[in-house]
Amino acid sequence: MSEKLDGDDEQAKLRGVPARLRALLDTVPQGTHLTRMEIYDLTKAAGWSLSLSTIYRALDKLYADGLVSAIRTRRTMAFEGVTERPVHEHLICFHCGEAIECETIFSQLGEQIAKYHGFDFEHSELILKGICEKCQKLPDSLA
Repeated sequence: MSEKLDGDDEQAKLRGVPARLRALLDTVPQGTHLTRMEIYDLTKAAGWSLSLSTIYRALDKLYADGLVSAIRTRRTMAFEGVTERPVHEHLICFHCGEAIECETIFSQLGEQIAKYHGFDFEHSELILKGICEKCQKLPDSLA
């Protein structure tokens, strides 16, 4: 008979959490980028009783396994479900951290560059950073 240690319970709990968390993220509209705190709030709204540290570990595992993607904003990481699109582009505001998905002239460029060099193109990511329209309108002392 094996004895369960306190750490074993936490590890067992974590194994089930990433799958549940991934399913929860799949209900969020594609292109929505959520911080760890926003995901934590979603789990609370869903009636789950998970600690914030469990959310952190589960997201780290999902990210490491390629089951969610993440972008770094000025203040934090924002997560989203993995997209099936071959091109994934974002605009990120330096001030407020807003992240939006966009299409740019580079959308076709990655595939052309890969083809030129004999690569079988699968996926590209592009992050453009600047100051969003809302933050441009703020007084200098607030921006």
